[in-house]
Order: sequence, then structure tokens, then C-alpha cells
Amino acid sequence: SATMDGVLLREEMSTDVWNPQDSTQSYKLVEPGDFVINLRSFQHGFSYSEVRGKVSPAYTVFRLRHELLSKYPSSYFSYLFQSKQFIGQLEAISVGIRQGRNIPYEDFANLLIPIPNTDLQIEIEKQQLRNSARVALLMKSAAPLTELRQSLITSVVTGNSTQNI
Repeated sequence: SATMDGVLLREEMSTDVWNPQDSTQSYKLVEPGDFVINLRSFQHGFSYSEVRGKVSPAYTVFRLRHELLSKYPSSYFSYLFQSKQFIGQLEAISVGIRQGRNIPYEDFANLLIPIPNTDLQIEIEKQQLRNSARVALLMKSAAPLTELRQSLITSVVTGNSTQNI
């Protein structure tokens, strides 16, 4: 499944998705280094895949052209394709109502994608890695607060206010 954390295997998902075994004929192959997006639900941008597997026909799978892969690291594109600016470009070319918004492939294919020089790409990647580490640290430090919040809610709902806080 394509997520904000990249393409995840079914067993890594927090919720199980029902999938009849005989319905995978139309599924699409995803290889490591591919990008996956649902053109109807694109609000988190492209998901970068580090695994080989199959995705639902609802997803579109993209692979960078060889000439791009030989010149630029795919990690740069994985950050770019989830940036607020890129998602803004996707929103600008989407059509339809809120739940049924769609991105016509012709418009998508004509998007301009910024490719800075290699040194700047490396700096962007380093900054993104630092940001990711900060986010992971914040999420880890927020876990006890989340547990405390849940404990307080449970106390209020059950009327058991004797818990030590």
C-alpha cells in the first residue's frame, strides 16, 4: 500500500485490507525504486518503494527514466514528490469534486519537475534526513504524552480517578 512512509507490505500495515486471492490478476508490479500514487487520492504525493510486490489497479506506478537514474539519486525525487510544493502542483491540475478528484495523465505528464545541481540535491537530502530524525525523535517523545492522554480519557469515562499521574 502507498503511504506517507513509502510503499508498505500488507503485513506491515496497521489495518488489514481484505483481498480475495483470485482478484490480483489486474494488480501492478512494483519494483524497488518505483514511485506509486493513486491519482484520485494524491494528497501525500508519491510513495517511494524499497520493496518488490503488487499494488491495486487503483494505483499508478512510475519508474524514473534510465537517464535520470544515472544522473540523479532517486532519494532526491522521493523527497520532492512528497513536498508541499509538488503536491500543490498536483492539486492545481486535478479536476472533479472533493472525493472524486482526478489527475488527467496528460496534465500530469506535462508537469515541470525541478532538478537542481547534484550538490544542492545532496544538501536537500541531508536536510531531509535531519528533519526525518527530528520528527522520529518528536514522535518518540510524544508517546508517553499520548499514553497519559489515553489514561486520562479512560479515567473520565470509567469514573476511576484514582490513577497516579
